[in-house]
Amino acid sequence: MNRSRSFARQLQDCLEQSYLLSDLYNNGNWIFDNYNYRTLSIGSVLMENGISITLNASRKGRDAKIDGRRANIEIKTTKVGGNTLKLHNVKGEFDKQNTEAQRDKLYAYDGVIFAAFEERDAFPRAMLYLDTSKGCDGWSQLVHEKQEAFLERWAESPKGRDSIAINAEEVIESVALWNQKKHCRGFIGMDEVGLQEFVLQLRDGLPISHGVHVPSSRSMD
Repeated sequence: MNRSRSFARQLQDCLEQSYLLSDLYNNGNWIFDNYNYRTLSIGSVLMENGISITLNASRKGRDAKIDGRRANIEIKTTKVGGNTLKLHNVKGEFDKQNTEAQRDKLYAYDGVIFAAFEERDAFPRAMLYLDTSKGCDGWSQLVHEKQEAFLERWAESPKGRDSIAINAEEVIESVALWNQKKHCRGFIGMDEVGLQEFVLQLRDGLPISHGVHVPSSRSMD
């Protein structure tokens, strides 16, 4: 079999496997559309740690709900480069902040998940889950400050990105000011770790080995 035929066969096998996984785990929606596989892996990590999450496979609507009660969960993922993953690398962008309706959405979330992936990762290296379902002053204050800074810049020059960026370090610092750290849960690989451990590992820098990554889990040992 020549090189071209070999490539065609391997590519066909990959596509067939991806659609099989899509049928099994994503209601037939292709797992590589809009990074759906990342959302699925985030769900797997949460369920591995006893958190019941229902994901929305569609591009439209809310990303997920948790425990049946927290019906408006926002999921943000990011790709990290370099050789270490730090707390500020676990982040997300919230776009269309030049409209009041989009700004208001950030205050209506029941929770926000920030997850960081290396380019070829199927599972997140680190993840922060912030529960805002019963109100979280630390989150509201942080969002307000970010939006005020954005609107000031936008009024001077309505060009460029219409988004604000928020990272895990900012979230944890803000909720700490309001004595609301209990709203945050941190995950390294497949395991939930205490928030203090999460912060320590990522502030020092979590080593990143590039290439195909298989997540480890204490529960899988």
